Amino acid sequence: MSMVLVASRAKTAQRSSQSVSPEERDEVLQLLQEEIAYIHNGEFEHLDMDTVEQSVHHAGIHRQQPSSGATVPDGLPAYLANLYTIPLLTAEGEAALFRKMNYLKYRANLCRVALDPDRPQRKLTQELRRFLDAADRVRNQLAESNLRLVVSIARRFAGPRFSFEELVSEGNMILMKAIEKFDYSRGYRFSTYATHSVQRHFFRHFRTTKRRNTHEVAMADEYLNELSDKSEQESDTLDISDAQVGEILAQLDEQLDEREQYIIQERFGIGPSGTARTLQSLSKELHVSKERVRQLHHKAIAKLRKGLDHLFPEMMTV
Repeated sequence: MSMVLVASRAKTAQRSSQSVSPEERDEVLQLLQEEIAYIHNGEFEHLDMDTVEQSVHHAGIHRQQPSSGATVPDGLPAYLANLYTIPLLTAEGEAALFRKMNYLKYRANLCRVALDPDRPQRKLTQELRRFLDAADRVRNQLAESNLRLVVSIARRFAGPRFSFEELVSEGNMILMKAIEKFDYSRGYRFSTYATHSVQRHFFRHFRTTKRRNTHEVAMADEYLNELSDKSEQESDTLDISDAQVGEILAQLDEQLDEREQYIIQERFGIGPSGTARTLQSLSKELHVSKERVRQLHHKAIAKLRKGLDHLFPEMMTV
């Protein structure tokens, strides 16, 4: 056998070992078609994996757990009660994990861009998978450390029309999306961002799944007419679209404190009771006068003015 033929076969064997097998190629092509979404940071261009790992190691990931462990709310099923054994993250640890997750996706995207779809290299393909798998592990760690937040919000919103388990499931999906979209470099805690995301989704979920009927429309009309400080009996009829009411509800968690949110939710029938309630019934529950509930209602409306004036400018004269 000539030396030329031997050299040719050696090169062919080397190329074969560097390329993926035909069976793997379909998976690689699928990876190439999927976008790797991440929050970019300019520092990624100057980082290496060791530096990122060291920052996580030195951050002090978890808060110190009390010796007795976290208090578990009554009535939780065992699989949710176990969440309270998972330590919460420190601010520094949380930022370090988000940095690591997004950096891993950045590195995965570099591999993806470098891959030749006609002849994908095995080494690059393995690196791409390794970075994506590592990013998924960090994402899951962030999710596990924040799942009790979803449980807490779901307990407040659960009622006859929306079960606790349903809201936990919905909330978990929103939590995962929030992890993907959170920009750690802004210096905010993820819990604040996630709380707003989950609550906003619940408000919209309630509105889109609630069947509109005469009583519901009447209560929405009543609420909007109270912006003009009219009594419940003197309400005029307003033509309010689903989009307008939905936008009103989306403002609540950003503008109101917990008691004000509860009053508005109950007046609209999207709170724990599942029905639209009168000022009188709320006054009995809150152990304050009907007039005090009305004052709190108007205070909440005043806070919502800036968010609502583009919808009903003629009504913003409370």
